Amino acid sequence: MRFTVEQYDAASAHLQDARTQLEPDGHCCHCCADSGHQAFECGRNPLVAMAMGIRIVDRATALHDIIHALGDYPRCGPLELTAIERLHEFGT
Repeated sequence: MRFTVEQYDAASAHLQDARTQLEPDGHCCHCCADSGHQAFECGRNPLVAMAMGIRIVDRATALHDIIHALGDYPRCGPLELTAIERLHEFGT
């Protein structure tokens, strides 16, 4: 995905705004002025998106490994229970 100069400028501005609200302060979000959240939770804060992406990749990798273990299901012995237990963790 390619981004424009304007998108980089907006992301930089949101980072600068978010940097002014590192802890809960009871005020509106410094990124978007919404009263329902603060800058460290804002979808316009690029660090929030980055953290979400990292979590998605980590969980997808773990799920991929579990699916491979389950693919060997009756042959894998003690591993099968561990894989099945780990698969249930994705429901939480």
